[in-house]
Amino acid sequence: MPLGRRLRTQKVQPTTLLRYSLRIKNAESWFTKHQIKHDTHEDLDQALCLFFDHLTDRCPRGEPTVGAYTVYGYQLLRCNIPTHLFLPNAKQQLAGWKHCMPGGMRLGVAEEIADECCVTALENGAVEFALAAQLELDTYFRPSEVLTLRSRQITPPKVDSGTSYQKWVATLAPSEEKGRTKTGLTDACVVVADKTRPWLTDALALWLEGVADNDAVFPSLTLNTYERGWQQLMTQKKYPASLITPHVLRHTAASNDLFHGRRNLAAVQKRGFWQSRKSVARYGKEAHVLKSWHKVPAHLHASIRSRAKQLPQLMLAALRARVKA
Repeated sequence: MPLGRRLRTQKVQPTTLLRYSLRIKNAESWFTKHQIKHDTHEDLDQALCLFFDHLTDRCPRGEPTVGAYTVYGYQLLRCNIPTHLFLPNAKQQLAGWKHCMPGGMRLGVAEEIADECCVTALENGAVEFALAAQLELDTYFRPSEVLTLRSRQITPPKVDSGTSYQKWVATLAPSEEKGRTKTGLTDACVVVADKTRPWLTDALALWLEGVADNDAVFPSLTLNTYERGWQQLMTQKKYPASLITPHVLRHTAASNDLFHGRRNLAAVQKRGFWQSRKSVARYGKEAHVLKSWHKVPAHLHASIRSRAKQLPQLMLAALRARVKA
C-alpha cells in the first residue's frame, strides 16, 4: 500500500479491503481481456462504464453491490485527486443501476428457500458451508464476520447453569484483540438460537468438538469460496443468480424474524447492530418476503417447504457422521 494511502484504509475492515481488491482485480482482468485502456482517470472512468454495461447485459438482475465495491474500491485504493472529481460517469452508472433495482441489495427471501438450499448443500457434501449459512441466518452476522470467527469467540453453554442458560454466545471484535466491527463496536455479543433453530446448540457442539481455542470455526471457507458456493447452488437449482448471495442471508434473517413476529424492529436493530432505525425499517415490508416465492418455480413450492423442515435432522446426522469419522 503506498505511504500516502495507508492511514485512510484503517477505517475499513480487512475483509472489506479484500473485497475491494478482488473487485478491482476482476474489473482489470476484463479490461485486459477486451483491450480497454484504463491508465488515466478519464480512461478508467470510461472503462468502468463499459464494464458495468457488460455486467448488467450479462445478468440484468445482478446486484449493484458488485459495482459499488468496484467504484469505492478504486476510490479508496487508487484515487489521488479530490473524490468528487474521481470516476464521475461510473458513479452515475452505479446510481442508475441502483435505481433500476431499488432494495435489490438489501432484502431477503423466505427462510424456507434458504433452508432448502442448505439441504441441497448437505446433499452435495458441503456440511461446513451449510452450517456457516445457518449460523449467519441465526445471528445476522455479515458473511465476513461468520467466516472469520475463531473458536474463542464462541462461548459454550454452562452445563450446570440451568436450562434457561443453555445457549451459545458469539462475540464479534473481542476487546482484548483491539478490533472493531464495521460499525465501530467491540465485544458485540449475540445469543445463538435464542428464537429459532434450537438444534444449532447441538450442531455447534458437534462441529467444535476437538477444535482448539484459537482455531478458525470454518477453516475451509473464504469469502470467495462462500460466494462461489452460493453461485453454484443458484445455477444447480436454476434460480436467479442474485436470489441468494452471502449478504442476502443477513437480510433474510431480519426480514423473516419481522414477518413471522419473532422480533420487533427494535429487537432486530439490536441483534444486527444497525446504527440507524431507517436501515432496519425496510425489513418490515412483508411483501418482499412473499414476493421471493415468485422467483422460484411454483411447482417446487411444496417440495421446498417439505425439504426445509428436514434440515435440522439432516444437519445433525451429517455432523454426527463427521465426528465418528
